[in-house]
Amino acid sequence: MKSQPQIQAETLIHLAEQTLSASLSELRVLDKRIERHFNAGTLSPKGFCALDALIMEEIARFESLTSNH
Repeated sequence: MKSQPQIQAETLIHLAEQTLSASLSELRVLDKRIERHFNAGTLSPKGFCALDALIMEEIARFESLTSNH
């Protein structure tokens, strides 16, 4: 059986990989998914913060690509 820190680390890696390859609509879904993982204890507070920041950066990147500046 895997330890809690090992599960949290694997969850972080998996969600980070998904985030980096996600479309804008998928990022919004992933944002909710990371919250559910955090609430379930399968994502550490540090991992939650890192993924939340990554998702926000990716959303900002998409929005800057589609803005009419």
